[in-house]
Amino acid sequence: MRRIHIIGIKGAATSALAELFAKRGFEISGSDVKDSFPTDKILRRLKIKVKSFSAQNISDDLDFVVYSGAYPENNLERKKAAELRIPQISYGEALALFFNQKQGIAVSGCHGKTTTSALLAHLLKKAGLKPSAVVGGMVKNWESNSLSGDSEFFVVEADEYQKKFLSLKPQYIVITNIDYDHPDTFKDKNDYIRGFRDFAKNLKKGGKIVVHQSEIRKLGGNLKSSIIYPQTQDEKILRQSKFSLLGEHNRQNALLAVRLARFLKIKPVAIKAGLADFKGVKRRIDFWTNPKSDFVIIDDYAHHPKEIKATLKTLRENFGNYHIVAVFQSHTYSRTKLFFKEFAKSFGKADEIILLPIYSSAREKARMKKDRSLDLKFFKEFIKYNRKVVFSANYKKAEKEVLRIKKLKSHLLVATIGAGQVWQIAEKLTIGGLTSE
Repeated sequence: MRRIHIIGIKGAATSALAELFAKRGFEISGSDVKDSFPTDKILRRLKIKVKSFSAQNISDDLDFVVYSGAYPENNLERKKAAELRIPQISYGEALALFFNQKQGIAVSGCHGKTTTSALLAHLLKKAGLKPSAVVGGMVKNWESNSLSGDSEFFVVEADEYQKKFLSLKPQYIVITNIDYDHPDTFKDKNDYIRGFRDFAKNLKKGGKIVVHQSEIRKLGGNLKSSIIYPQTQDEKILRQSKFSLLGEHNRQNALLAVRLARFLKIKPVAIKAGLADFKGVKRRIDFWTNPKSDFVIIDDYAHHPKEIKATLKTLRENFGNYHIVAVFQSHTYSRTKLFFKEFAKSFGKADEIILLPIYSSAREKARMKKDRSLDLKFFKEFIKYNRKVVFSANYKKAEKEVLRIKKLKSHLLVATIGAGQVWQIAEKLTIGGLTSE
């Protein structure tokens, strides 16, 4: 049996990859930080014991090591693997080993790619096409972030961060939108667009790119014959289905999935059935309580100003008579600095904001103390554009602030927002906060 060690195995993508390797007979070991992750449940189910980082985790009987992009060459396990001359490959390269052999469908874009890739894989599964899939979130219908099918179809969420998607050679590309993010990978918006153009060049001969008409010009003029976009028939199918995900952004992304499903000759009745029973992805307008109760708790992964606006707009449209409190933790210093003012101005639909310290990535941990002054500057920026903002130094204080507000409001909606660990506040409030005094 071949043995693989995965560094940073708790990640949404790396844990999905672990499941794919495990189902193909590989023996998997892995390491990560001790923090709780939504993927812990998956790894327990796979009976993979996650170890703390240690050079002792790397032994010469490993066939190769897969590493998350969060851990550079100076990681102690990567250094040990290099010392033992064990082959090391990145997550993106490991995924490509599976994906590039298949009739691959790569779902990319600045916003919405997790839900769109999950929905598309679900539509194929519902139609009996038995796809494999790797998605960057826990898909509620599967209780997993991956599928291991036996057909030629393989759906992946193609991450542009660190240009990981450039390892993929898709037959089909779905692009939800091309905005701008990841300033530590792309120096400016034009560089970001160039990244997507380079990705589009990886399309296999005869392949198709599915994109909204508004985004076509960003891809340049050489791909016109490869592009398809949603049509009236796709809108009709979506309208006639019982698609339950809230928000216009989800409907626009669903149209892209419907368009490709129809191109793949899936019958409209099967598409409608798949749309109707798709439950979504955890951490995407994810209800922790009954949405009809007086105290509603949701969690959302939004970590970009446009995503936050879309989430809060959706909540305001559906919970107009509720007092909405956004508990926000910005994700990474680089993104926070880039969208400093935009973040502060994206909470207009919230009645109150509880701001938490910026969540630093693994790459930024060494600079955390130095950059803590940014938290105060960020708070001051929020005060400029919002009526009620409080700063909570930690999760426990944020929970207490929510419970204080709860005593004053008869209909309260609390939204924990961010790509870090802020979901733990939603969990804590749901488990213990509803009856706390």
